[in-house]
Amino acid sequence: MRIGYSDIEAVVRSIHGSGAKPTALLGRLKYLQRFDWPPGGAKGQGSRAGYGLEQLLALMLAFELLELGLPPMRVVRLLRTGWDPTLRAMVIGWASAFGGARPIFLALSPSALEELGMPEDETRPSPDRLMPVARSQLDAWRDDFRTGSPALYVADPRRIASAAKTELAELGIVRAGDTDQAFLDLGSSLFGVNEPLIWQVDGVRAD
Repeated sequence: MRIGYSDIEAVVRSIHGSGAKPTALLGRLKYLQRFDWPPGGAKGQGSRAGYGLEQLLALMLAFELLELGLPPMRVVRLLRTGWDPTLRAMVIGWASAFGGARPIFLALSPSALEELGMPEDETRPSPDRLMPVARSQLDAWRDDFRTGSPALYVADPRRIASAAKTELAELGIVRAGDTDQAFLDLGSSLFGVNEPLIWQVDGVRAD
């Protein structure tokens, strides 16, 4: 699946642009590009061959974090720190929504105080990262309030994968079946097998 910059912009605008000024949305996209996000994509509004499913998912997740109020550079640093397991979780989100796999989630325990007074540096790894977790781990955090972080941000990869598939189809960019195949191809390249039911995130087994 290969799409252009304008296609990615259309998907992001459809999901996150309600009530927002088009110039503000475009400004956020360009700001992320300035820090080379999404990874592996062409810069600017180049050819249709410049972007694939990974780049679309990377931008969709970045906008979810931007809506938390995090500055763009912080978002990029956070996502770069551990992008591979994050991407694996996103693909498992599709497998859970459409392929029968057990759900997996992405959890973030903010450590903003660790960087107070420190200048932003896009090359410095973030002290935070999105951690793939199983539902049982979220249940344990919820039930045992005496330990662990008092705050937790949770993203559901199933919802992001489903939104990507739906918006690409409804906007006439990519047919739903072709998006499914793109997820399958990406998962096969990440996990080395062509079977969504056995895809795993490193160190995490959904139960």
